[in-house]
Parts: sequence; structure tokens; C-alpha cells
Amino acid sequence: MASQSTPTATPATTPKYGADPARPTAQLVDTQPATDFNRFVARSYGYVLENTIQPFAPGDIVLGCTYLNDPTDDHAGLGRILQYDAALKPKGVLWTEGHRHLVMGLVFDPAGTLWGFDIHTQKVIRVDRYGRQMPDHTFAHRAFGTAAFGRDGSIYLGETLKGTKPYWGSMMKYLPGTDRIGDGHLFRFDRDFRLVDEYATETAVELSGFKGVTHIALHPSERYVAYTTETGKRLMRYDLVERRQMPDLATIAGGTLFDRNWFIAVAYCHDGRLLVSRGATVECYDEDGKVMQTYDLGKFGYGFAQVAVCHDQQHGLASNIFTGVAVKFSLTTGEVVAHVQTDHGGQRRSLAGIAEFPAL
Repeated sequence: MASQSTPTATPATTPKYGADPARPTAQLVDTQPATDFNRFVARSYGYVLENTIQPFAPGDIVLGCTYLNDPTDDHAGLGRILQYDAALKPKGVLWTEGHRHLVMGLVFDPAGTLWGFDIHTQKVIRVDRYGRQMPDHTFAHRAFGTAAFGRDGSIYLGETLKGTKPYWGSMMKYLPGTDRIGDGHLFRFDRDFRLVDEYATETAVELSGFKGVTHIALHPSERYVAYTTETGKRLMRYDLVERRQMPDLATIAGGTLFDRNWFIAVAYCHDGRLLVSRGATVECYDEDGKVMQTYDLGKFGYGFAQVAVCHDQQHGLASNIFTGVAVKFSLTTGEVVAHVQTDHGGQRRSLAGIAEFPAL
């Protein structure tokens, strides 16, 4: 049975951080109040942060592409969401506030609210359909980094971090009163943001040692979720009704953790097909775990991590965190119908979210 525990209450003392002790500058930068951090950096470095984002239109594509600018923390900078039209032509930008690390895991809920996450500072970022950042809400002191939404208003949040080993090149909050950065569980909240359940999901072995439930997709039946531990070799499922781990949909046998033969992100089509990003390709699985089709994106480089299904169910989206490229491709032919090169790639790896606004 899954744990019935509730998220930890707000700590009475200042929480610890997982920054490398040998990098005190990162700790000093983090002492800036979160709500003022963007303004602090803009003032210190002379940036002009102008929000040009427009009300979302059906087919608009948004990218989480934080402007990395902290030499002491390779995941820190100015929160940024880039807005494009359906052909990936630029429309605007939103500079997000109240956090200071990668904006990741972008997804629109059924009402048209955009959700994103900063796992380092345990922040859930929400933007209304008019492009306005909404008031902060603390669902729990957990590193949520992925979301899915049920027809009954349920909100499923995946805890991206687990264990006691933070990433050395950045800072990560511990769970208050513990030496852990997370448990790698799945959480369910109701439409009023009240905790309903916590599921003790299994996770896969992966390179870093700190990743938990990094990507989730709710099956159209809403009975179970498919999910991954990024750069692991298991394509996992969890039954939300029976509250139990299901057999893996697929696994990768042999090899090593360093061979880049991994599962990364997941997204369901309405008919139950599952898109899975694999680095240089996106694979389409049937409900028996067989690969139906493979979309080759290798000409844009290795590093496709985020994936989404367009609401026309005819196209998919994928973003490459290594090269900074986002693409839109046909689910029938595999043809890339549009792509865009962002200003972040190479050593500045921040393209960590992609989503399409639905026709409401």
C-alpha cells in the first residue's frame, strides 16, 4: 500500500539547501528573497526585463527557457517563458518571478492555465490564459516537476527529486527537517488544491542518483499513469484506482547507464498511444508496449527531453535541452513541419519545457 502521509508543513526554521559547500557564492546569491530575485539580478547586471507575452491563442506553443546567468550555479538565472504561434514564429516573452532556477515541465490544464515548475526551489509556477503570472501557492515542500490533470479536477504532481544526494552544480532544498531532497512519489490534489493522496511509486536507476518521478502522462482512461525516471531504462506505470505498481510498459535490457539508451519524457495521445522521447528520437508505443513508429530528430542533435502531443492529435512537439531547438512534427509521416532555435544551447542548457495552448 502507498503511504498515506501528507506533505510536510512549512518549517519553523530556515530550510537547508543542497548547494556544494565549496561554492559559497551560490549560497550568497540564494539569500536574495525569491520574490525580488529577478529584479535584483536585473538591477545588478543591467538587464531590461520587458514582458511582451500576449493572451494565448489556440495552437500557441510555449517554451520554458530560463535565461541562465549565474556563473556559480549552472541551473540558475532569470525565469523565462517564450511564446510562439503554431508555426513557431515568436510572439512574446514572460519573465517569471518568485523563483530562480529552470522553468520546466510546462503543461496547460483543461481551463487553459499554464503550469511550470522550479524543482530547485520547490516552486509551482502558474500563468493564466492572458499571460499573467498567478499568485504563488505552495502545494507542498516538495520538488514537483511534472503534472497531469483529470476530468474530475484532480491534479497529479510528480516529485522529481529523491534521495539524499543533491546535484553538485546547483542548489536543491531538502525536505524540511530531513536530510532528503525528496521521495520520488506521485501526489494527487483536488481542484481546490487540497491533498487527496500520495502514491509510493517505484523509480528507475539513473545516472545522477537524485531523480524520482520526472515525467508523467495520464492514460485516457484516467485509471493509471505512465511515467519515467529521466535517463532510466524503465517505462513505468502506476494504477491510481488499485493503488499499486503495474508491470512496466517497456524496459531496455543490457547496456550501461552511460550508453544514452534511455527513456526520458512521456505524453499520451487520446487513443492511448504513448509518445516517449529518447534523446535523438521520439518513439510511439501501443498499449501493449510495442513500438509502432519512431520519429528521427537526430539532425537537430542529441538531447530531446520534453515531449507533448498537439491538440489536433496529428502533431507532436519536442524540445532539445542540449541544442536549444524546439520542433513540431507530424505523427503520421514524421516530417518536421516547424522548428526554432532558441538562444540557449551548448553549455547553457535551459530549454526544459514545451506545451501547446488548447482550443478551449
